[in-house]
Amino acid sequence: MDPVYYYRLLGLRTTATLQDIKRAYRTKARLYHPDLNNKPGSAEKFIEATEAYEFLLDRFERLNRKEDTGQFYDEWERYRKNQVRQRAQAYARAKYKNFKNSDLYRTSVMLDKSRLIINLVLSVFIIFCSVYGYLWRLGMVKEGYEKPTLTGFLALLSIGLVFLGITLVYFIAYYQIKYQKRNEKKDKESIQ
Repeated sequence: MDPVYYYRLLGLRTTATLQDIKRAYRTKARLYHPDLNNKPGSAEKFIEATEAYEFLLDRFERLNRKEDTGQFYDEWERYRKNQVRQRAQAYARAKYKNFKNSDLYRTSVMLDKSRLIINLVLSVFIIFCSVYGYLWRLGMVKEGYEKPTLTGFLALLSIGLVFLGITLVYFIAYYQIKYQKRNEKKDKESIQ
């Protein structure tokens, strides 16, 4: 199987990044999952998109390890392709809500709440340590130690603040997406 075929299934170019592949798969999965789309052929398109996604994920891992891709394509055709299609068929038969809770779908999610919380804690820890460390070192000057440099303190504090700012932006985006999905769900329920 030509890998270009899998890129095309997801509507991507061969230069797509891993994030592009994840984003495209989430879009296609939502578009073609039989629980959300009852048009003829949607289940097969969902299965093909899932197959393409898993192939491209494996392809990225193999290329990063610089393994022989020709051998991988043969192995894929012989062993993995049927396994992936069977899993995709099971996901197609499941409710979309259950599919979204699957390990496969979670691999495509870019904003994960637990990672955001870890980043938030880490950024606050960096800020706390830089402030506390600088103040502690200022207290040590009375005991004859050299005065700490303001440049080092400001550099570490800046790193912590930038990290905190980026994390907060992602938190806002995460909750905006969640809020938007909740409103879409309410709209659908009110229509029905």
